[in-house]
Amino acid sequence: MEPQHPRQRAGMGLASKGGCSQRPRIRHPVEWLDRQTFSFHFRNLRFASGRNYTYLCYQVERLKHCSPDSSDWGVFQNWVYPCHAELCFLSWFRAKKLSSYEQYHITWFLSWSPCLSCAEQVVAFLKENRNVRLSIFAARLYYFWKPDYQHGLRMLRHQRAWVRIMSFRDFKYCWKNFVYNQGMPFKPWKKLHKNYQFLVAKLHEILGNTMNLLKTNIFRQQFGNQPRVPQPCYRRKTYLCYQLKQLDGFTLDKGCFQNKKQRHAETRFIDKITSLNLDPNQRYRIICYVTWSPCPACAGELVDFINGQDNLSLQIFASRLYFHWVRVFQRGLQQLQAAQVSVAVMTRSEFEDCWEEFVDNQGMPFESWDKLEQYSESISRRLQRILSVRSSPRCRPLASPRPADPLPSFSPTSVCQSSPCSLPTAPHCFLFSHDTPFRSPLPGAPSSFVLSLFIDFFFNTLYYTYLFLAALGLCCCARAFSSCGKQGLLFVAVRGLLIAVASLVAEHGL
Repeated sequence: MEPQHPRQRAGMGLASKGGCSQRPRIRHPVEWLDRQTFSFHFRNLRFASGRNYTYLCYQVERLKHCSPDSSDWGVFQNWVYPCHAELCFLSWFRAKKLSSYEQYHITWFLSWSPCLSCAEQVVAFLKENRNVRLSIFAARLYYFWKPDYQHGLRMLRHQRAWVRIMSFRDFKYCWKNFVYNQGMPFKPWKKLHKNYQFLVAKLHEILGNTMNLLKTNIFRQQFGNQPRVPQPCYRRKTYLCYQLKQLDGFTLDKGCFQNKKQRHAETRFIDKITSLNLDPNQRYRIICYVTWSPCPACAGELVDFINGQDNLSLQIFASRLYFHWVRVFQRGLQQLQAAQVSVAVMTRSEFEDCWEEFVDNQGMPFESWDKLEQYSESISRRLQRILSVRSSPRCRPLASPRPADPLPSFSPTSVCQSSPCSLPTAPHCFLFSHDTPFRSPLPGAPSSFVLSLFIDFFFNTLYYTYLFLAALGLCCCARAFSSCGKQGLLFVAVRGLLIAVASLVAEHGL
């Protein structure tokens, strides 16, 4: 059935600037597209002609416990001018499916991206219905060179609508589920992949997002706040994701950095913000999500940076605390707090926001891992204990990350290989966080203070003994285990006991 007044599209003369001048009549979707219609109207040309209609293939999933419970499928076309396919769907969905007591995930596969008027009404719908999530996959970009249509796409992105370009996998999915294909396989057309890359680059340029999104497995591995690395074992690295916002909430810039050789993620972040040349007469807010809390050197650089930027406010949310039992790392966090930098632990809300903004989540909602809230509360309590204690008077402050008289360094091989930052700290400052400042013993000192010194000595001795045995274990394992004999069995037993004790000390901050 052909529409009475087809919607004009890019490449075919003047296009309609508006959406529906009146509330669209409720239209029911069709179930299938024929093969010729799909191949012609969904072909991802850069500049298309003769494609006067918009086709919308939809999937509505009702979510139960963050997973699909049931779904509806169908196809809409812009039937009567000027009712566009997007608004026909919204009218049908409001009348037939929407319930305030259920959660929905809607997926659109569009032959053209939404126009400005449709984008505005979709944004209004999403604001009104917070229980609906929308993912949009467009075969082509509609008038992508015009600022008004670019603004419409940015509005959708800011309202948490997931806007992407259809890839080969998406075309194949539509062919299988929305096309009456009579059992024939999907055959890609010429330059499908090349045109896809061109459209993706244009969309990233429009949305102001040139960063590479994190993969879902990388996010779960690196941002997981479990006290121990889940199996299979992997190295936890430092990732820093940031959003630069105006006070009205508009996002000016965002990105993600990872540690590089001799350049930590925090240093790369500072260089990026400095290069933006922000207006000193306008105030900005920066939100950072980090896998590890900053090391002492990076904390000093962040303090120096924020002290020179009076128009910036910085919030840091850490998934885990980096060497929280070491005094010099504790003082780095205390120094950030003293510089009016908000330091907090990521909760479920922050993990969800990071998942939405920085992860290639394919439109799927965030699913928490086991005991996320429990681990977050435990790390938060540990951080509050650190921030509530004054820094030690014995150790030098960290105002400058590179002091004129460098302190002796401590960098055990086993620690450096498993940590994202080095340990620029003096051996006498390597104390576990039992919140008792180190002082020289004085005559008549109370018994509690003597006990504190004894605990310091005991845990330092325990830790250094563990490092020594770990290094010795590498040498022992290089040979056949049988050659170690009874000494090897004794070594394994003692080493296992020390590992268990040291892990408890590190986990609970004794």
